[in-house]
Amino acid sequence: MLSSLRYDLKIIYNLIPEGSKVLDIGCGNGELLDCLTKRKKLKAIGIEINELKVAKCISKGLNVIQSDVTEGLQDYPDNSFDQVILSIILQEIENPVSVLTEMMRIGKSVIVSIKNIANWKNRINFLLNGNLALTEGTSEKFTRQGLFLSNIRNFKRFCKENKFKIIKQTYISNNFGTYFTVFNSFFAEIAIFVLKKGR
Repeated sequence: MLSSLRYDLKIIYNLIPEGSKVLDIGCGNGELLDCLTKRKKLKAIGIEINELKVAKCISKGLNVIQSDVTEGLQDYPDNSFDQVILSIILQEIENPVSVLTEMMRIGKSVIVSIKNIANWKNRINFLLNGNLALTEGTSEKFTRQGLFLSNIRNFKRFCKENKFKIIKQTYISNNFGTYFTVFNSFFAEIAIFVLKKGR
């Protein structure tokens, strides 16, 4: 089960303590939720807009709500969850700033993974072909704000401006499972951030 997860989801899995209360936004077919609920004995809820994916989650016995992420967070009280997860869908969200702000309100800790649109593969592909090289698990749907925040430097600047404290950051190449510590903006395909309120 755990071995079949995408590499970035394995990292997120390892960031979640046992017994946590977790919200997974854009949970897809529920691979991460399934691993978390079965192996870490925690309470987890998923939000997913795709009806077929929701049905697949429910068939696994997962607690998943069908909702648009831009509307599905407002009803939760402050600090409802220990962790709120948003994995590789930031570039697709119509109003990512609003969603991230709501996540920080309802979560004691927030985990966001982004596809780094500024990595070297995308830069070369854009120069040669005029389009972006996509990482596994992403679609071709981009919003203007989402595209802007799917860049390591822009995302970190956004966090600083909004007083979201980055307490952990991991930069990886999804193809090789390689961690990068220097020139992250250029080499990393995926960045994973753990955020908390405050500077």
